[in-house]
Amino acid sequence: MSKKKKIFIFYHFYYPDDVVSAIHIQGLAEGISKSKFDVEVITSNRSCRNSDISFGSKDFHKGVKITRLWRPNFNQASLGISRLLNSIILQIGFVLAFRRSKPDVVITGTDPIFGFWVSILVKFLNPSTKLIHWCYDLHPEGSVAGKIFQHDSFTIKFIKYICNISYSRYDHIVDIGKCMRERLLEYKSLKNKDFSTIVPWAVFEPPNYLNVNKEERSRFKKYDLVLMYSGNFGFFHEYKNILSLANKLSEHNVCFVFSVRGNSVRELKESISKECNNIQFIEFASYEKLNDRLSCADIHIVSLKQDFTGLAIPSKFFGSLAIGRPVLFSGSEKSNITEWINDHNLGWSMNSENIDKVASEIIQIKENKSKLLEYYVNSYNTYLKIFSLNEQLLKWNKLLIAITK
Repeated sequence: MSKKKKIFIFYHFYYPDDVVSAIHIQGLAEGISKSKFDVEVITSNRSCRNSDISFGSKDFHKGVKITRLWRPNFNQASLGISRLLNSIILQIGFVLAFRRSKPDVVITGTDPIFGFWVSILVKFLNPSTKLIHWCYDLHPEGSVAGKIFQHDSFTIKFIKYICNISYSRYDHIVDIGKCMRERLLEYKSLKNKDFSTIVPWAVFEPPNYLNVNKEERSRFKKYDLVLMYSGNFGFFHEYKNILSLANKLSEHNVCFVFSVRGNSVRELKESISKECNNIQFIEFASYEKLNDRLSCADIHIVSLKQDFTGLAIPSKFFGSLAIGRPVLFSGSEKSNITEWINDHNLGWSMNSENIDKVASEIIQIKENKSKLLEYYVNSYNTYLKIFSLNEQLLKWNKLLIAITK
């Protein structure tokens, strides 16, 4: 009987944290551990939502060994030196753990920030270890797009220099869409690397599309159609086109609901005109009640500013499809979300040029609920066929088997 291949997954947060990215890593770890792989997650001892909470150094959950590395309680919400220090300390701990075990494969994510820099020391210590980077957001490009740093500053040039070296050590890069791959290929060291696209699946995968939750829906006025944005709302989320659409639909009994938290919520609220009377804010839903909240809407809203195209793909897109809801995406025509929406008839992609067209189609949907039901069924079935956890794990297992031959 052949010995199982040892895989390390390096990520900042893991079980029992309910942060979405940690749940994706958990799904990956548990999924591949059911194959012929021995999986160990190397993570931090701090909780994501409350860093005052810490966990024990060793754990075991659903076939996955968990090793938690100590890090100080520096402010993780900061984009500055404290967040980088957290990452460097965790990377040092990871390299020490790597030296003890010498795994066959290392999979890194994009949190802790610049955590993929460990590739430099990992390949130096053991060149035979296969390295895979699962890239679902890009740094430092996000800081440039957010105008925190100038693209030609010394800091950004120096960081990109280290990133280029780090990427060169990888055997395989997993992106979450071709728009991200185009950004990654700006690094010279990635020009001839092997790539795969594996998307982040939904947190919840119900056995069928969800009917409208009438109890949750009753919290709103009696609107004919409800569009909802549910999730984090930060500086990279687009809202101006969404508010413009809401204003155009204010006389058509169509409601826009925001169940949000984040550093741009105040800016969003202050941007709403007094004439726009069909926008409502409700409290952020708990993890346990998220499905009830999501299923009370007819259409889900996803957004991303143009400058952030290829730097991230909002995971709420996949969560919306999984419960059977079409998506209104406010973002770039070059985004993979726009491509998926158009290719599979999953909703609408909106920009500043086509708001009137989208408004007209939303009104038609309001007046033809049988068409809305068709969207429910198609969104759910498309998710199962293309984007589900099972489909992504098949891709992961195929990749890992190939890379460990």
